[in-house]
Amino acid sequence: MIISPTRPAKLFFYGGLFLAFLGDVCQLVIQNQLFFISSLVAFMLMNICYSIAFYNLNRKGLKRPFPFLLTSLLLLIMAYVFLQILGDRVAGGYRFPLIMYMSTLIAMTALVINAVNSEENYEVVVRYLLPGVLMFIIQNVIFAWNLFGEGGQSQGFVYSIIPYSIAQFLLAKGILKLYLKKNK
Repeated sequence: MIISPTRPAKLFFYGGLFLAFLGDVCQLVIQNQLFFISSLVAFMLMNICYSIAFYNLNRKGLKRPFPFLLTSLLLLIMAYVFLQILGDRVAGGYRFPLIMYMSTLIAMTALVINAVNSEENYEVVVRYLLPGVLMFIIQNVIFAWNLFGEGGQSQGFVYSIIPYSIAQFLLAKGILKLYLKKNK
């Protein structure tokens, strides 16, 4: 029997989907700083909404915090190394917003890892949600590298759209399976 997330958690996930759409619309004008920052805020809020939905997938909460903390630590180290590789290319007003965005992505990933501990939702989390979140990480690395490392070449963004689409599909499919699965 799968324990579905609570109704507010479902609304947070759908709110995250709307924010993803809003972020996508804002990124259509990537050369405009206002729209870029707006898209960054929309995606950051999307990560927060998804995090709340994923937190609710494990009824035990963070009673076994080791996987959550280990995931957070490893991703923080990876984020730090990535920022060091980018170096001065992320100078100015983008360094702090990028760090804030990365923090929400790390929290979302750690909360999906925490949801793996849910025996009721294990299969769906491992099959759909965890790969979806990992695709988000890949997409964000590709996007940031293209934007800050390669100067934001138009053809470079195509490579980040593919994992982004796969990530959104996997998350939506996973949440849909959790909500529509009939209790046995």
